[in-house]
Amino acid sequence: MNNSVEYARAAMQAGASAFVLKNSPSTVLLQAIRDALRGVPYVAPEIEQAMNEIFMRDPKAVNRPQHLTDRQREVLQMLAEGRTLREIADTLQISYRTVRFHKVRIMEELGITKNAELVQYAMKHGFVNPS
Repeated sequence: MNNSVEYARAAMQAGASAFVLKNSPSTVLLQAIRDALRGVPYVAPEIEQAMNEIFMRDPKAVNRPQHLTDRQREVLQMLAEGRTLREIADTLQISYRTVRFHKVRIMEELGITKNAELVQYAMKHGFVNPS
């Protein structure tokens, strides 16, 4: 309801799964619900941009939202399933370098530095079922 970056930051730190503005289109609300169900935080684009600008000025000022694209989610799921970068590239019909780029961007976005942490994140957030 409120388009204050501070409200959004506080809500997300308090455990909110999503932050959507009252005047957001229904497509934004649906995307927020989908992301929340998958365990991926969602922040309305208008707020996310402002949060990112603040983050760029002072990385400690705002917890950066963890928003992944659909392609990044696919790559994350396949990585967590134990597939190699080459297998993912073949399955998605993209280049090996593109898969590697997606993996690096995912890890940067999530603040993850190790492959094991990436798998743990994927399992914790429902990208794969633990066996």
